[in-house]
Amino acid sequence: MDEFHYVRIPGVDGGVDCCAGPAVGIELETVLAAGVPPWKVGLELVAALCEILDIADADEVTHGLVEPQFIFLDEKGALCLEGFGVPRASNAPNAKPGQRASDRYGLGYTALRILSARPVAFPLSSDIGQRPR
Repeated sequence: MDEFHYVRIPGVDGGVDCCAGPAVGIELETVLAAGVPPWKVGLELVAALCEILDIADADEVTHGLVEPQFIFLDEKGALCLEGFGVPRASNAPNAKPGQRASDRYGLGYTALRILSARPVAFPLSSDIGQRPR
């Protein structure tokens, strides 16, 4: 399969679907340029991204570079992660292309971008989360 994307349909009856081609909607990068979304909305976005990556993992596919430029929101509130099926290098430290660790790294980076008003350096520093000595 060529390029495809996963979409998380909102609502109790929503789920994750795999669709051919690029995603539709507004790029998350554009949304974040306007400021940090309300806390509950941000958590919903992160949860939807987690669901997408969980299904992708079950399907044994790796995105390789999860970041806001590949995430789209449509007018109904669905979240799409586009760019699957395209080989790419990861920004994750010590990750090789195709390793699922790169998607987990990208999830963490994107969650920080969604939930934090502070600028986030990319790639993330290896000392993030470590206590000063």
